[in-house]
Amino acid sequence: MATIKQLTYNIKNLQGRGEFTDDLKLSDRQVEFIINHFRAEIAAQRSNVKKSVGGFYQRLEDLKLYKTNDFRANLPDVVILKTKEFPTIASSHKGDIVRFVGTRDEFMGFQSSGIHTYNIDLENPYVRNIYFTQGDFLYICTKNYMMLREVYIEAVFNNPRAVKAFQGELDLFNKEDWEYPIPDGLIGQLNNMIINGEYNWMHLLRADKINDGSDDKQ
Repeated sequence: MATIKQLTYNIKNLQGRGEFTDDLKLSDRQVEFIINHFRAEIAAQRSNVKKSVGGFYQRLEDLKLYKTNDFRANLPDVVILKTKEFPTIASSHKGDIVRFVGTRDEFMGFQSSGIHTYNIDLENPYVRNIYFTQGDFLYICTKNYMMLREVYIEAVFNNPRAVKAFQGELDLFNKEDWEYPIPDGLIGQLNNMIINGEYNWMHLLRADKINDGSDDKQ
């Protein structure tokens, strides 16, 4: 995988080429924001048509769970838990792009549900744990409360840097040298979407080739 530093450099190199007004120069963080947007769009497009989104996923590990009264369970043996707020999950037409929610010893993971269906799903005697998301929180409805204290989630997130920071994985001395979660084979598509979409309008402006901080185009 390419690093965010490499992706940002590539986009700025393709976007620049000395042909645009220097007033349109974007910072690295602005370019990263654009990269995040189109990456999430590619993941959503692939998820919508049931193509693989492997390579997009990131993992949040050891998410602590806390009892909550945000929602109510109809069954007396069910306890509803929630995590603290975490980075936003990317979504498609089918909902959040989540591959796995569960504990380390759960091979199959927890069953996905929703805020309007979790009580119905829990009526199934074979279902022990289900999850749903609301905002930037993960909710777990469980019949095994005494055995459940933390979970991990594997999903596509809108802001990969925020996930790294949440996990404490950013190098304080080099915050740009981390692998960006997108398959190498899709980097060309990402570049094309950004250049032909986000930057296409810039071609309507005449070039300002003097890097003097002023707009010299006519």
